[in-house]
Amino acid sequence: MQDRSPTYLRLLLNRYHKGPHEAVLAPFPKEKAKLVSELPLRTSDIEAILYAPLENLNRIHYSWMLDTLKKIPKPSVLYLLAMIQKEKAEKLKAALGIKSKIPSLSPLMRKFILKYLANDIPFKDTPPFSHILESELSTLAHLQKQELIQLIDFLGLYDLSEEIHNIVDKRLLEKIYNALTPKKKSYVKKCLLSKEKLVTNRLNLEYWDGDPEKLSKLIHHRGMVRLGYALCNQDNNLIWHITHILDSGRGKKLLRYINDKEIPGVTKTLREQVLDVMAFFKKGSKQ
Repeated sequence: MQDRSPTYLRLLLNRYHKGPHEAVLAPFPKEKAKLVSELPLRTSDIEAILYAPLENLNRIHYSWMLDTLKKIPKPSVLYLLAMIQKEKAEKLKAALGIKSKIPSLSPLMRKFILKYLANDIPFKDTPPFSHILESELSTLAHLQKQELIQLIDFLGLYDLSEEIHNIVDKRLLEKIYNALTPKKKSYVKKCLLSKEKLVTNRLNLEYWDGDPEKLSKLIHHRGMVRLGYALCNQDNNLIWHITHILDSGRGKKLLRYINDKEIPGVTKTLREQVLDVMAFFKKGSKQ
């Protein structure tokens, strides 16, 4: 389990000590004091720790909760469902085959249930969203599921543009472009003008049968690999929150490509691509 004591100590410093941290951290070992001082954590929200389980459940995709909820008594499940967003609670209720009505709880009752069912809450030990350490990729944790899926799809277009460089069959090129949305065509053209610094396995689209859905799945898979490699060596809390935006199937697949160390010559380039896609989306939203 990741040691979160430096994070909690920095949180207390942010809340109760507004000046330089050196004097307060002097009694601690130098390495730990340096780690606490350099943490890119700006929040001072201590209460977020207490309500982290609920905050996390309301942010993640409901599919991640199913395995845990199947193991606890049905009455407890209903009370937990009463604590989270209605739409998500109804999806969980249907997936679990529960017919009983979800109870309505007063604020006081919610606090009691939160304490009473503390050990049954899925991911109860995961730090809250507000405690994500700031980094160049931390904005990914703010995305909705469909936004993150779209990001993955557009990252896969780097592989497609590299494949297009190797295609001379005009009919095949026409089929490929016809399978893309106008926005994806625009980004492919952008990728074609850039100098791809990575050598990847070919898509071998000469064997593609022209089915747009199959091409979409292939591009999505390649985008998933790129995002995973881009997230190598990022903070564990950030990775948890990003992967749990997705449904558990996609999230677990993404985790397979994330390592605790950067891949030399790869990770940095892929992070730049992630940021470029984000900038492309932002620019498009303003037009």
